[in-house]
Amino acid sequence: LTFPPAFGVVGAWFDRRRALATTVATTGAALGSVVFGTCLRPLAEALGVRGTFVAIGCIYFVVVGSAAFFVHRPGHASNAQGGKCSPSEKCPTQASVEAIKHGSVWAIPGFICFVVACTLLAFAFWVPVVHGVQFLQDVGRSSTEADGLTRALGIGGLVGRIPLGIIADRFGRTLTLSAVTACMGVLLLTFYYSGQDPVILNLWAVLYGGFAGGSQGLIPVVAAQLAGIERMAIAFGMCWGCFASPAIALGPALAGWIFDLTGTYELSFTASGCVLLLSSFMMLAAWWRARS
Repeated sequence: LTFPPAFGVVGAWFDRRRALATTVATTGAALGSVVFGTCLRPLAEALGVRGTFVAIGCIYFVVVGSAAFFVHRPGHASNAQGGKCSPSEKCPTQASVEAIKHGSVWAIPGFICFVVACTLLAFAFWVPVVHGVQFLQDVGRSSTEADGLTRALGIGGLVGRIPLGIIADRFGRTLTLSAVTACMGVLLLTFYYSGQDPVILNLWAVLYGGFAGGSQGLIPVVAAQLAGIERMAIAFGMCWGCFASPAIALGPALAGWIFDLTGTYELSFTASGCVLLLSSFMMLAAWWRARS
């Protein structure tokens, strides 16, 4: 519930560097998850599981509630269509402006393609995160090496977001997200064959984690580019909350079901990679619809 308004608050203050600002914010969120995660076990041992959840809720209430008192709109008026356009992106069409004015995000050119792209992305990109450790153990990797996949994914997610934000502001937010999703698809297509060499596996995990983390920071920026900063929260909430979030649970579950039928993860990873490539194509279609 806090993600859409949080991204809206950050994005409202930035125009030319909105992608960089948002990826910096998501990097802080990822770092906070890593740091705070180390506190969970000591808290659980001291307070019990129920007491730990109560403590987390209280901390969250105090921190977010206090921060809300300091939030205010910037002094300058934001552009209707999510800020300045990069050379690869045109400024808002009249249809976009009218759609925003009348509150219909579905009428915005490219928004439906964007929703489909994000749903496909959410469906597939968690599959190696959920099933990767078990897959590596099945192919003979030690528990230490298999657990290292999660660490490498986390490292990539931390270091990859800000560079992708810089690239997105320079070459276009929607095109960058499309390219990032395509790279994730190609990497996922090769994952089944990358588990034999630890060096290649760690390199794969850092790259995939960087692209996956970067994509999460770029999605709200593209939503602002399409729907405008005034409607970014509702556009992102509609896209990620109503459609993409259920797909996050469905994708890994379906991949596990395919593994139960076939006894191997090859088809699950290959299909997920193809879904990511399709997501990249739909993101490109959203860019084309918004541009034309």
